[in-house]
Amino acid sequence: MGSDEAGQAKLDRAYNLIVNLMSNIYNNKESENFRKVRKTNKQINDLLGKYKYGIKLLEDIGFLDDGAFYVNNTDVKYLKVFRTDFDVAYKKFINGLPKKWL
Repeated sequence: MGSDEAGQAKLDRAYNLIVNLMSNIYNNKESENFRKVRKTNKQINDLLGKYKYGIKLLEDIGFLDDGAFYVNNTDVKYLKVFRTDFDVAYKKFINGLPKKWL
């Protein structure tokens, strides 16, 4: 796998992780378990937590630093809006990037 393909794969995994986080909260409205993720979670840390803008993205969708966790207290009615906006922004971002940057 070339660096372009590896970069695209990592972006896709980060995108899917964010989508799953939002979907889990929305689909399990009554469960608090889906509203927090450990900061030490390998996938969270590798794809988002170790990057300044990855953390900013978590904050933008409602996950706030609460010590050992990122916790989301956003009203679920906004998660569908966030999801739609996120999908559009991701597609525009990916389509606008020169392939050499991926």
